Parts: sequence; C-alpha cells; structure tokens
Amino acid sequence: MRSTKRGFTLIELLVVIAIIAILAAILFPVFARARENARKSNCISNGRQLGTALMQYCQDYDETLPYGQHEAPDSRFGFQVLLPYTKNEEIFACPSDKNVVSTFVADGYGPARTIPHGWGVDQYHYPYRTIYSQPVTLAQISRVSESAVFFEKTNEVTKMPYVYCPIHNAPLSTQVAGRHMDGLIVVFYDGHAKWMKRDEVIGGPNVARLWLHDNS
Repeated sequence: MRSTKRGFTLIELLVVIAIIAILAAILFPVFARARENARKSNCISNGRQLGTALMQYCQDYDETLPYGQHEAPDSRFGFQVLLPYTKNEEIFACPSDKNVVSTFVADGYGPARTIPHGWGVDQYHYPYRTIYSQPVTLAQISRVSESAVFFEKTNEVTKMPYVYCPIHNAPLSTQVAGRHMDGLIVVFYDGHAKWMKRDEVIGGPNVARLWLHDNS
C-alpha cells in the first residue's frame, strides 16, 4: 500500500517561519523589558543599601556627612569610607552598566561643589583642611527626603547634562545616566532611593525635581 504522507510545502514553511518571526518580534522586547525591570529593582536595592550605609556613617560621626570630592591631585575615590558599612563592593556598580569602574556620582557636601567620577564620598578626607568648606551635618539639610546625595552617572566624559539646583538658581554640571528605561536611580539624604526619569533631573527650573544642599 502506497504511503499517503507528504512533507510541508514551501509556502507552509514560509508561513511557519513568518509566524515565528512575528512572535519573536513581539516577545523579545517583552523579555528585554522584564530583564531591565529586574535590573532596575536590583539597582534600587543597591542605592538603598548605600543610603543605609551613609546613615550609619553619620550616626558614628556625630551626624556629620562625609566629604565630597574636589578635583585636585591628592583627591581619591572616597567610597572606601562606606565599605565598612556595606561590606559589599558590588552595590557600587549598576547591573545595567557594562563599565563597572564607576556608576554613581554624588553631591559634594564638604568642599566646593564639584562632581567626581564615581561615588563621590570622602574625596577630601581631611576635615581639618581649612581651605575647604566645613563638614555638613544632617541637621543642616532642610529637605532630607527631597535632596539628592547620589546619582547614577554615564561613563562618557563628554556627556555633561545638567542637574538643576533650585537653591542656587543655577545648573549643576554632572554626568546623569539614563540606562534604566531612560531613567536613573537617585539616593536621598534620608537614605531612601528611587527611580526617576532622566528628564526630571536635568535641565532648567521648569523640569527640576531634585534639591541639592547649598554649602556656600
């Protein structure tokens, strides 16, 4: 008896391939978004841990905040000051950042307002150097839940958008990242962290949603 089985025709194969391609085009962005949401949640958790470490540091040093960086030959990456509290170097890097050397940037609360590359804490590590501003305490921060202390940053030195500072009525130059769905993680002086759209934190007074402490 002759078999009646037959293979797929070329048209049928093309239809199947087209269906698979359509499904892939629909599902791949969904999977990518889900993965990025997971990374964003992880990065928020990292920011909260850093905020907690900052609060613990302040408690140990009479509510005094660590120094920020000033661009000078003897400045150093001062995130080491928080390592005894975090005990985990991985939280200093964003899971969506391929270059893990430096992910975040901080408001300089000790010396003049300059923004470092990376975590800008304790960059001028000698409080008694009188040529710089005096240390700042938490009590001097008027809007602890609205004032940002840490930002995610870009890796490209040439990309310099602005974080508007409504206290100074002037823009603050920094490298604001937007790797989480065009948003970034911001850590505040009260220790909490949240995701904010990049357009909310750069530009002029009409779009400003962040406060920076005035240490002038």
